[in-house]
Amino acid sequence: MQGVRRIRVKREKIKEDESGQPLSPVARFCHERRNNLYTIAIIGFDTKINPDVIKANIRFMLKHPRFSSLQVTDDNGVMRWVPTKAVDINNHILAPEVNESPDDNFVGNYISNLTKSTINNSMPMWDFHILNIKTSDAESIAIFRVHHSIGDGLSLMSILLSSSLHQNSAPEALEPVNRARKNVPKHNSRMSELFVKFLSFFIVAWNTMVDMVSYISTPWSSPDTQTPLKGTSSRFHRSYGRRIAYRLVQLDDIKLIKNVMGVTVNDVVVGVIQGGMSRYLNNKYGESNENADEKSNHLPNNIRLRGCMIINIRSSQQIHEGDKSNWGNKLGHVIFPLTIAIKDDPLDCVRDAKATMDRKKASQEATCTYLMAKFFLPVIGRRVVRAMSRLTLMLSNIPGPREEKAICGYPISFIASSIYGQPIALVIHVTSYRNKMAFAVSVDDDVIPNPSELLDNIVESLNLARNAAIAEQLTKKVGDQRSTLSSHVKLA
Repeated sequence: MQGVRRIRVKREKIKEDESGQPLSPVARFCHERRNNLYTIAIIGFDTKINPDVIKANIRFMLKHPRFSSLQVTDDNGVMRWVPTKAVDINNHILAPEVNESPDDNFVGNYISNLTKSTINNSMPMWDFHILNIKTSDAESIAIFRVHHSIGDGLSLMSILLSSSLHQNSAPEALEPVNRARKNVPKHNSRMSELFVKFLSFFIVAWNTMVDMVSYISTPWSSPDTQTPLKGTSSRFHRSYGRRIAYRLVQLDDIKLIKNVMGVTVNDVVVGVIQGGMSRYLNNKYGESNENADEKSNHLPNNIRLRGCMIINIRSSQQIHEGDKSNWGNKLGHVIFPLTIAIKDDPLDCVRDAKATMDRKKASQEATCTYLMAKFFLPVIGRRVVRAMSRLTLMLSNIPGPREEKAICGYPISFIASSIYGQPIALVIHVTSYRNKMAFAVSVDDDVIPNPSELLDNIVESLNLARNAAIAEQLTKKVGDQRSTLSSHVKLA
């Protein structure tokens, strides 16, 4: 792996703006030896792409200092953003020729090869790969690779779509988990109202303290159960040469379950992921039993699996153009237990997820972990990496726009996102765009050799939950009609 090169930067010439500004602690953390993170955005288009058009028009990204700056280390060992005028767009916009008959596997193999490499640190750390091949989901594919130190998913989404001719609409698909909805009942007595507020504050404070004690002790706690999703008890999993795959589902199916059950989109997403993971593990454990029935429960008792959910701690789910204060990596994270079980009712997976998410909403764990990273990461960075390696899943979501967008005039069909460089075997990203939602997995293929099988189980979990929600909706509708008919008969 290439390190960040050292150049001489005289302190008296450094100005404290974006030029010569030190990297934030979180940005420096993205360069850790076992946590050298890259973001991958997979973008499907409705038409073929002319690379020359992209090269001529994508220069809008260079207006942002971080896309036209080198990350260098001064004589004192401080990493800084140093602008460069020598940005050769041909080194960043790549359109390889495809000589074989392409298919969906070609895209997966191309991305896997990308994850075996890093971007040369002698240039700004991003590139844009154009694949003019038809897949089952799009007429052409672009792969946008960016070092995570430049910004998180929401930052990259905002600048990537800033060339669109349409106005951005506020994304609504995924709610932040750390923002509890305030449903404070009305009381006639001011004393009762004060008591409720004090009790709510006490509950949040207590939950936050419990969560942070658990979080801080994670590097020294027992690792998750060894499963076909977790792998061996080794501390770190392969960070490079990973497999990345994705599946597209209809956002309306997610919203149908949400409306029938009275939950949030996040609850549904976490529920179907837990259901898919449970189905995947059940199948893997069943493979060792020749007489196993696919519908039987083969899961061992007392499986202990945990996930780390990445949380945007901004007050808004959108970064407006020119808003530099919200740019960068403004992320906290929470550790939560995964419910792994075969359910008779597919909606029980969503109910379990809602209970877990409601508990996490009544805590400020995400905010506290962000502040820890901001002020103490240089001290605790390696312990954070060790803590992540003891978990089974890293889960993140990026809410996208609800209206059609275009890049340099080319309409976007879908957006999926993922990362590589992390020391955990399984990472799942959920990205919404228009009426679609993409589930993308980044896996260590020594542990999960066929990520498509896991995605198939997640999609099947969603389909089962959707069908159960439709059945529950119909049952409720028939019950309401019978009640109405019975009332009319009594009146008659």
